[in-house]
Amino acid sequence: MKIFEEIESDFKSKIFKEIKIDCNYKYIFRGLASEEYNLQTSLVRSLKNEKNLDSDEHKKLNKEYKEKLCQNLNINISSHDNYDKPFYHIFQHYGALTNILDWTIDPDIALYFAIFETKPEKDILNILSQWSDMKIYLYSIKINYEMVDKPQAESSDGILSVYDPMNLLHWNKKETKHHKQIYEKLIQLNTRLKRQQGLFTYHKNINDYFCINEYFKNRKVNADYNDNNLKLQKYIVEVDKSLALNIHEKHKYIYNLELEILQPKDIKINSTFEDLAKEYKDKIIKLIR
Repeated sequence: MKIFEEIESDFKSKIFKEIKIDCNYKYIFRGLASEEYNLQTSLVRSLKNEKNLDSDEHKKLNKEYKEKLCQNLNINISSHDNYDKPFYHIFQHYGALTNILDWTIDPDIALYFAIFETKPEKDILNILSQWSDMKIYLYSIKINYEMVDKPQAESSDGILSVYDPMNLLHWNKKETKHHKQIYEKLIQLNTRLKRQQGLFTYHKNINDYFCINEYFKNRKVNADYNDNNLKLQKYIVEVDKSLALNIHEKHKYIYNLELEILQPKDIKINSTFEDLAKEYKDKIIKLIR
């Protein structure tokens, strides 16, 4: 079976024919503007030129800033000692380097980010007024139920898992530590997550420059989950002005709206979340050597 496929695809006429949703598998999407980009987290990408990150120091730093965030959110840290992904997603939202990678359940939204990235609206309008046809690269991962919240401890090398804070896939596990209190507060803080229909992939491996592309090409995912139907696909999408205008009109609200911080009344802010994220990012960078 061909696990990694490059499909030359006219978006409107072919892509949805390729993506067939059934009860056993679902799809998540990520758009990239260049074929040279790999599916790697911001933290892994920062470890170029054979630099490494001390894993023990990284764990200590995560614990320190998770405690600070819990203090600001008035949440008991003891219930979250071994579950870092909710904290990663809020720190990443404010620019910190983390080991989670953004995806969406909506291929149109993935296209939006590949075409316009995170540019302000005035720059996007300028791009559209001087439009030049382009190619973008839309990735999809066919996932199964087992991949959602798969514990990293079940594999010595780590395993690719899906973290879905809003339960968009409706596959979150009852037995998993999905703490309603922290989920509700963090989703309030990351108001874009709902508009982006966002979720994340996660893998604990950092220093071996973990790359999802290679993980699928080498069939590691099929061995980890004993499922040969799991696959990564790359759609090469020709974007003309008509498609760009359509995608912009449909999803321009993603970055048009000002970020609104909805803080529950019981939260006492000791420092802003932007400050915490910046401190965390700066200390991560110092750990990289």
